[in-house]
Amino acid sequence: MGEYRFVETTPAGTLVIDDTEVAAHIILWGSAAGFTVSFDSGLLFTTRRMYRFTNHSSEPIDFENFDASITATLLSGHVLQATNTDLTSEASDWQLKQYPLLYGRAGGQTLIGGTAAGEDLTLSSTAHGTKGSILFGTSAYDEVNNRLGIGIAAPTDRLNAVAPASGGAASLGVELLLNPTFDTDLLNWTVGANWAWGAGGTADHTAGSVETLTQTIATAVGSHYQIVVILSSVTASNVVMTLTGSTAYETFTLSAAATYTYSFKAGGVASTLTFTPNTAFIGSITSVSFKLITPASVYALATMDSGGARSGLCSVAVG
Repeated sequence: MGEYRFVETTPAGTLVIDDTEVAAHIILWGSAAGFTVSFDSGLLFTTRRMYRFTNHSSEPIDFENFDASITATLLSGHVLQATNTDLTSEASDWQLKQYPLLYGRAGGQTLIGGTAAGEDLTLSSTAHGTKGSILFGTSAYDEVNNRLGIGIAAPTDRLNAVAPASGGAASLGVELLLNPTFDTDLLNWTVGANWAWGAGGTADHTAGSVETLTQTIATAVGSHYQIVVILSSVTASNVVMTLTGSTAYETFTLSAAATYTYSFKAGGVASTLTFTPNTAFIGSITSVSFKLITPASVYALATMDSGGARSGLCSVAVG
């Protein structure tokens, strides 16, 4: 037959589409309940999907939004049955459940690439030669540049992993030192010879003594802490900062006016921060900060051991 075929629907009437039916557009005239459209089992399923039906008002009727009062069945037991008016409902087997449904299906869908061992499922952004990205929620694979982004839709490197805004970064606790900025005096610090309070709010040292400036802080074994020291001036020599009570007994030499930031892991319930000057040291400490580091609760990338413990993943580029 030709490209168009006109069929009047009648109660209990039947339209059988078989391998002799070549019409691509079938006009259904009328809306009789109980009219049946049947596809012969010899047709390729892709061929069945080529057919479109139109009602008597010439409005296109696709498999979705089909509102003529008909029933449709498929011969030889294939799953393609729909009743009454709503062919978009999940109860309708016009949904062709053995095929992916692009606008979604209740309960979800499974897409399988092959059937034999080792076969693949290949996704591509477009059939065009200029590729785009394959999106996975807020993540993406950039097919043009062969880049993968996790938590980012436009990756700039081979692998970009972005931690979420909430819980994705370490945070600092409250200040644990007493009188960390020397506002009016050196109270709460144990002060050795040649250390004195400076009127600008500093701990000043003059040459001639190696006695220390110290303070002891309560710490939790295994917890990590951040120390920030600001030296506002260094006229001569240097001062050594030592942390007792840490797992590695850290020692750092401070020899220029700068901000120094360090972190350490506490090995005891108390840690003592000590500044030991060279006998020739002349300089001023503006502030010292000592705070607990709370690790991120969600990592951008993480490793997990056999016991279920996880940690952040660090990569280092060399060369």
